[in-house]
Amino acid sequence: MAEQIARALGAARLSSYDIEIRFRQGPAQLAGTVNSLQERSYVEQITAAVPGVKKVENQLALGRRPAGLQQAGYQPA
Repeated sequence: MAEQIARALGAARLSSYDIEIRFRQGPAQLAGTVNSLQERSYVEQITAAVPGVKKVENQLALGRRPAGLQQAGYQPA
């Protein structure tokens, strides 16, 4: 299931962030760093839309992306 979530985030152009995904029979736990509150919310929305995810535990922190990674193509809805 974590792989399905990772593919969904990649399709949403969020794969360049350092996001750790854990999944346990319904809840998905997200950890890592994004650049803004909007991106944090967007990652949570994408994750919640994956079939089988019943709850999202969003532990993403705000901060700079690691050196060498490009910014994701995020546009608010």
